[in-house]
Amino acid sequence: MIREWLEALLTPAAPEVRRLGYVSELVAIGARERRQSAAWAAHLRETRAFVEGVATGGDHLVLLGSGRLLDVPLERVAPRYARVTLVDCVHPRAARRRAAACGNASCLAVDVTGSVAALARAGHRLPPVPTPDPLAGLPEPTTTLSLNLASQLPIMPLQWAEARGVTEPDRLAFGRALIDAHFAWLAALPGRVGVVTDIRRVYTAVGPPGQASVVETEDALLGARRPSPDRQWTWDVAPAGEIAPDLALALEVHAWSDWHRSAATAA
Repeated sequence: MIREWLEALLTPAAPEVRRLGYVSELVAIGARERRQSAAWAAHLRETRAFVEGVATGGDHLVLLGSGRLLDVPLERVAPRYARVTLVDCVHPRAARRRAAACGNASCLAVDVTGSVAALARAGHRLPPVPTPDPLAGLPEPTTTLSLNLASQLPIMPLQWAEARGVTEPDRLAFGRALIDAHFAWLAALPGRVGVVTDIRRVYTAVGPPGQASVVETEDALLGARRPSPDRQWTWDVAPAGEIAPDLALALEVHAWSDWHRSAATAA
C-alpha cells in the first residue's frame, strides 16, 4: 500500500486527470500486474510481438495508451524510427525514464478523447462527444499503434456520469460514441495504424478443480463496430482470488496489424 501511495503522489498529472481517477487507475494496474505477472505473461508477450511486427521503421512512431509501457518493447522499436511519441494522459516516472534513455522518444501527456477537459467543464451533464486532434502540431506519423486502449476510453467518463445520476442508456451511448470517435480518428490517420484492444469481458465462477462456468459476459466496446481481427488471444487479467475468491475475469483480445486495410475490407 505504501508503494502505491507514493507512486500516486509522485506521478505527474494534470489536476483534472487526477480528479477523474486516471492516476489511481494507473497505479492499480501496476499493482495488479505485479500480483498476476504469471497470468499476464502470455498477453504481454503477444502484444509486444504484435508491436514489433507492426512498428517496422520510419520517421515517426506514435504509441497511444503507452501508460506503464508493460506491453511495449520500446528499446527494440525506438531505434527503428527517427522520432517516437508516447501518448497517454498519465506517464509514470518509470516510463518517462525509459523514454529519456532512448534518446529519440518523448512523452505527450494528453487525453486522446478530449473527454477529460469536456467533463471538467460539464457540471452534471454529459457534454457533446469531443472530436479532438491529440497529435496536432506533431509531424505526421509513419506508424501509429493504439495499445489496449479503445475499451478503456469510456471507463472513467462513465464512472463520472454514474456518480452524477446520468441514466444508464445515456452513459452507454456516450461511451460507445467515444470508442466510435477513436476508431474514426484512427481511420483518418496517415501511415500504418495497428490496434490492440479487448473486445469482450468473460466472468467465470470457479469451483472445485475442473469445474468452472461462465456467469456473465460484457461487450468491452459497447457495441462499437470493428473489422475481423488479424490475431486474437485471451488475457487472464484477474484469476480467481483477484477480484473475488471464486470469480475469474478473462478478456478476449483482438489485434489488427493494418486498421486501414481491415476497415476497407469490412466496408
